[in-house]
Amino acid sequence: SSSSSSSSSVMEQSHDSMQQSSVDRLLLVDGNALVYRAYWGYSQMGFTNADAVRLDDDDETTTTTEVVETGSLFGFLRMLLVLLEIRPLPKYVSVVFDSKGKTFRHDLYKEYKQNRQPTPDDLRTEVFPRIKELV
Repeated sequence: SSSSSSSSSVMEQSHDSMQQSSVDRLLLVDGNALVYRAYWGYSQMGFTNADAVRLDDDDETTTTTEVVETGSLFGFLRMLLVLLEIRPLPKYVSVVFDSKGKTFRHDLYKEYKQNRQPTPDDLRTEVFPRIKELV
């Protein structure tokens, strides 16, 4: 019947518009977890900035003498963009990172991070700062 098809199309339209609009929700992203996942999953691919063609503001090719591992950056951004595809889209997004040093968690649970390996030097000195700059 025509009434059932018109009501179903109205429902589809309102569902589509609801999917496209943002809602008063907050998406919190565990930045450290995403960085580690990207580092161990993508950095081993061997991508560096030497693999990319970069253009400056005048559309001229630029070069750099500093070679930086970029697989982690690519992986982090790729996973973050996937998170931003959720619907309905949250109105607010925040990427949070662990603070340095001892926290209240160490006082609450003596074994907190006890068996964790130290952060690799390149992750600590190159990847984390670049990702924080991106965010």
